[in-house]
Amino acid sequence: MTENMRFARKQAIGDGNCFFHALAELITGPKSVKKGEFTPYDSRRALELREKLAQLFTLEQYVNLDNCITATINLLSRPQFEKIYTNNINSPITTLINNDSQFSEEVKSSMRQCILQDYEMYKSLLGSNGAWAEEWMISFAATALRLNILIYTSDKVWISARTLQQECPVVFIFNWKDAHYDPLFLETIIDNDLFLNTITPWKDAKAIIKMVK
Repeated sequence: MTENMRFARKQAIGDGNCFFHALAELITGPKSVKKGEFTPYDSRRALELREKLAQLFTLEQYVNLDNCITATINLLSRPQFEKIYTNNINSPITTLINNDSQFSEEVKSSMRQCILQDYEMYKSLLGSNGAWAEEWMISFAATALRLNILIYTSDKVWISARTLQQECPVVFIFNWKDAHYDPLFLETIIDNDLFLNTITPWKDAKAIIKMVK
């Protein structure tokens, strides 16, 4: 994938949780393992990871997804808010429900209730067995776990799950045509033995980081 860095790809379980299987295998095992000496992967790790992330997912984090765009669109797309959609779709959701808002207390109360419903739906999806990993879930996982999640696509492009953070270690994941995720292990040679790294320090991943889109 680069001239000086080689990776080993291991197939993740394809049950709808493949991203979480890939991530769980990289972050819940040893940071380095000798090739051929993998311990058996326990599929329950992915579900435990999903449950952990769902517990960490707060209402504030839902509201702030994609600079508040997600929550605003979800709210104003509801039939009862159809009349105010056009003039307010570009307004952060917090300005719609704060004390200075143009709307009545009755409308703001209805908005708050809808926001809570949407949040609970997103939280449930994040923790649900078999729910496909959407972009917001991957970005949130990177933030919550303090990781740089770098994804190598079948189009041979590196992308990052969020803005890169120099203080955070790096994990590598392969995405095949937006249909499946597999963990990638960075190969290193120590005393003529081949080792596979699950988590890579920032400084050791610079060759890949330079290629991230």
